[in-house]
Amino acid sequence: MKKRMLAILLILLLAIGLVACGGGESEQPSGGEQPAEESNRVVIYHCLSTTRSDPIMEKLKERFPDYEIVFEYMGLSELAAKLENEGTDTDIDIALDLGFVYLEKMMNEDLFADTTKYQDMIKKMYDEEFWTNNNAFLPWSPYSGSVVVNLDVLGEKGLPVPATWEDLLDPQYKDLIEMPNPASSGTGYIFYLMLCHQWGDEKAVEYFTKLGDNVLEFTDSGSAPLKALASGEVGIALCMTYQAALQMDEGVNLQILDLEGGHPWTSDGTAVIKGHDTAAVDEVMSYLYSEDILYLDADLMPEHGLANYESTIENWPKDMKYAEMGEDTLAEKERLLALWPY
Repeated sequence: MKKRMLAILLILLLAIGLVACGGGESEQPSGGEQPAEESNRVVIYHCLSTTRSDPIMEKLKERFPDYEIVFEYMGLSELAAKLENEGTDTDIDIALDLGFVYLEKMMNEDLFADTTKYQDMIKKMYDEEFWTNNNAFLPWSPYSGSVVVNLDVLGEKGLPVPATWEDLLDPQYKDLIEMPNPASSGTGYIFYLMLCHQWGDEKAVEYFTKLGDNVLEFTDSGSAPLKALASGEVGIALCMTYQAALQMDEGVNLQILDLEGGHPWTSDGTAVIKGHDTAAVDEVMSYLYSEDILYLDADLMPEHGLANYESTIENWPKDMKYAEMGEDTLAEKERLLALWPY
């Protein structure tokens, strides 16, 4: 009898232990990870140059010392491809400074969280013409490109400053020009898109084919031509306007040209990935669109379209004419890149 009672008691104790273990597993996520909504980790992928990204990262660290903020650079097309491939099952929480052409496509694929809560901030901070008027992504900054010359280089070689697009085809400028490759650089693409729209595809492709005879390199990076220009490796660069103006403020003897047709431009924006809109991500997004961050970034890149803001860049060309750009969609980009001669 005693043996039977002892066996029953052992069975009961074993059953209680199994229930307790099962309850513990249901309360603690596998690997001891916190649920996403309780995480203070915020992953931001961006397409900003180092000049712009470093000050923003410092501000984020100051504002959120208890948060783990990952601030990772990725090229425009690479970031778009990553989001397309991974969808909402991605490590990215916020995509910052990504081109409108990609954001609009992914908006239609339902990859982004609703941004209605931020619209009042946008209307306060931006001029109306830059409002996105959708609840999927927000404006960040438009930016323009310019043909820029190094006056010292041209002067040493006894060469005139080009006054037209056709002048750039003159053999006297052979190996003195650099341009970003439109296939890898958004900066390079806006020059290509502008001339295709204004001149027609055939004439524009023919032009860039001839220009290639004078181009030292079609660079992968949008900022590489300006670096070569500032160092004196080349005398002419197709590059971002704000980067050239900053170099001029530092004393580099450059000149931003105003060629016929105006300056090419495009816009970038920001989105939160659907399902990643945690409390921490919301706090960081709200701070990104505060005066602390937007004015800081506009001091380096003044084309934000911010209301009541004036550029602090001394050599910023205030009377720039912006070009008519035509259809700026992903389908148009794919079509035009298929015609690109290099």
